[in-house]
Amino acid sequence: MNILLTTVCNRKCAYCFAADKISSSLHSGHKFMPLDNVKKVVTFLQKSKIKEIGIIGGEPTLHPKFISAVKLILNSGIKPRLFTNGLIPFKHIEFLSSVDKDNCDILVNLHPLPSYNRSEKQKLTKVLLSLNDKVSLGFTIYEKNFSASFMLPIIEKYNLKKAIRISQAHRLLGFSNRYLPLSDRRFVAKRIVNFAKECDQKDIVLNFDCGFTLCSFSAEELGMLRLYGATTNMYCNPVIDVSPDLTVFRCFATSKIWNKKLSDFDNLKQIYDYYQEKALRFARLGNKGKCLHCKYMKRLQCAGGCLSSTLSNLGIVK
Repeated sequence: MNILLTTVCNRKCAYCFAADKISSSLHSGHKFMPLDNVKKVVTFLQKSKIKEIGIIGGEPTLHPKFISAVKLILNSGIKPRLFTNGLIPFKHIEFLSSVDKDNCDILVNLHPLPSYNRSEKQKLTKVLLSLNDKVSLGFTIYEKNFSASFMLPIIEKYNLKKAIRISQAHRLLGFSNRYLPLSDRRFVAKRIVNFAKECDQKDIVLNFDCGFTLCSFSAEELGMLRLYGATTNMYCNPVIDVSPDLTVFRCFATSKIWNKKLSDFDNLKQIYDYYQEKALRFARLGNKGKCLHCKYMKRLQCAGGCLSSTLSNLGIVK
């Protein structure tokens, strides 16, 4: 489960997964999760015997009570994993540097360095210097001519964790954002394999986020990814995110539909089963006609891409 600590952000990414939540919060007033709601989520996870939680946003470190929220989670025995753009307020950098690295993971999603202004670069440098081996890097692909190689010397320079999470930008149901169309996936797959080779040469593990498609890669390329130690993910399972007002949604890409309240469930398994049941009738359709007859789809080795694209193609939500 991920906790959406705030919808406030200090970047404006064209592909932003949380764009709809950020926009809607401007009207609802639910920009920051109250600490009482953080406690409710923690109690829910303890009841569900879950030992980890993702802290997401917006930019979660912009929450005015960020330190109190993280301490609350840590004191409950649950390990937080912070997802950040790296533009963290200085007082929160100091706090995070004081947390034992075994008790907190931090994933910094990076963009190519020319996209940052001077002050942003200074803040990023401070974050990476201060948090070093607590940090792993992430990169989101939203255009086919991407290059992520710039991250490799950064990992070495700042002694970061030798792991990179690579994601594809997906279509948000009912909202206009930049995303990677299926027509570009084959071209992108070749670049990913080349990048995986670069990572392997530096002994860096490349981890796939959700929504990739198996048929984007040739059999030889899939073998190469395995040889390079990449952990691939071609299926689409519920992520489970909780908004500041304790609304529960399946994932950002499908957050327009099937929303419930945390209080509607007794434990995390119930939430997971609810979203599995809701998606079941669409999960075997995929995003291409050939998905219907694909043996890999039937074996649950691939979901044909992000569920949001399947739902959009069916006209359920545009």
